[in-house]
Amino acid sequence: MGDTVSGKGPNPIQILAALGVAIQCFELRDSDQHRRELHPAIRSLLLHPEQPGLTLMAITHPDDQALLEAHLKGLEAATPKGKVYTHDLRLKDAQDQWRWFELHHMWIDPVPDAPEIRIYGAIQEITARKEIELAAIEEARLYRRIFEDSPIGIAIGKPDSRYDRVNKALCDIVGYEWYPGIMLDLVKHTHPDDLPANLALIERQLRHKIAYAEFEKRYIRTDGEIRWMHMYGHTIYNDQGEIEYGVMMSLDITAWKSLEAERLLSTTERERLIQELEGRNAEMERFIYTVSHDLKSPLITVQGFLGYLETDIASGRTDRVSRDIEHISQAISRMNVLLQDLLELSRVGRLVNPYEWISLDFIVMEAVQNVIGRIDRINAILNVRNGMPTVYVDRQRIVEVFQNLLDNALKFMGDQTVPYIEIGADETETEVICFVRDNGMGIEPRYHEKIFGLFERLDPQTDGTGIGLALIRRIVETHNGRVWVESDGQNHGSTFFFTLPRKEPSHASNER
Repeated sequence: MGDTVSGKGPNPIQILAALGVAIQCFELRDSDQHRRELHPAIRSLLLHPEQPGLTLMAITHPDDQALLEAHLKGLEAATPKGKVYTHDLRLKDAQDQWRWFELHHMWIDPVPDAPEIRIYGAIQEITARKEIELAAIEEARLYRRIFEDSPIGIAIGKPDSRYDRVNKALCDIVGYEWYPGIMLDLVKHTHPDDLPANLALIERQLRHKIAYAEFEKRYIRTDGEIRWMHMYGHTIYNDQGEIEYGVMMSLDITAWKSLEAERLLSTTERERLIQELEGRNAEMERFIYTVSHDLKSPLITVQGFLGYLETDIASGRTDRVSRDIEHISQAISRMNVLLQDLLELSRVGRLVNPYEWISLDFIVMEAVQNVIGRIDRINAILNVRNGMPTVYVDRQRIVEVFQNLLDNALKFMGDQTVPYIEIGADETETEVICFVRDNGMGIEPRYHEKIFGLFERLDPQTDGTGIGLALIRRIVETHNGRVWVESDGQNHGSTFFFTLPRKEPSHASNER
């Protein structure tokens, strides 16, 4: 406590007595008396024996001696007279223990019956009170340090105010320079998508007096950066059971959220790669089987007819030589087609052409020109939508997709008297959905997935190697797309769909 005026009255002793119970009063001739000797009243209070040279300054705590000296000097010059000056200090008792005292002095005018008395004094022990005060001060200081220096963002606010007192960590989170007593409106920094739930939670806390809440939300910093928070909300009640303060602690989990997103993405990507690997393994098994079976069949045919050819030539059966040569030629042609298809399939995903932005109108036009002869041969009606979207693709490969789908539609038109094929594309927010629709033979639902397998043919008597739809799937997947078919079954036609992303794929390069 600093120097203060605690009272004034006509009777100095009454003034000092009124300062409290257990006050030890004393009289001084001047302020130097404190410097020369310890007043008996004070010595008795501290149980010190009478000894020469024992002064008030000698038993005052070193940290309080300067304050005592200033107090005495100020007392000598004090005006007006009759004012009581008070300060706190620590004095050492006879057991060498420091105890807190409140010291009062009052400079008075001389009185007739004791002209030498110039100062009235009083001393009161306040050790217990001072310890409580110091403990409260230390506790407040500790709480202030915990609040200000906590690594977790903390906001304290009243229910009827939208402004909260915030600490340094929370200022850092939302992008403000901290200073003592800063108040922020944190509602305006809450992400718009999180604000309704946040306000609803606060309203429920106030209405139902919910003491604790835990949730996640996002803050938008002053620089626009979004930070993820794990929030801990707590309400403080007054003696009447009303909410007095709300305390909100914010733990920044942005880095954790990023890692979690990467982990989920990594898990999803790993599962996708596993599925892709399983699919490739199954494809490889079919490939090995086909190579060992389908390629072996033409070779056996060639080998057999070479034997016939040798026999027929040796026996002079020239009429059968032409037939033998024709069978050999057909077997070699079939083997050549199969090898070419296998080579083409192996190139997809390994070697790609430059990607470019191009309208699907031009791609479809090129694909149609490549099969126009077959379209005219069966008098098919072709309906191509105009104004289709622009896509970023390997143009040559996507032309190949449309061409193969057109070939497929023409090949499996069946007995349709009015063959009809429609080509178009629709857009969503993330992708372009292309389709080729026909009114041909149709496909039973149980075969909708099987037909995209390598070397899969629903009709073994039909021309082809069974690689066409597998090739389409491979091309579409290298563009980060999907392919599927929809058909109600026999004689209900088919619609083949495939998707292309609306943004540039990250792998758009010339080599793989």
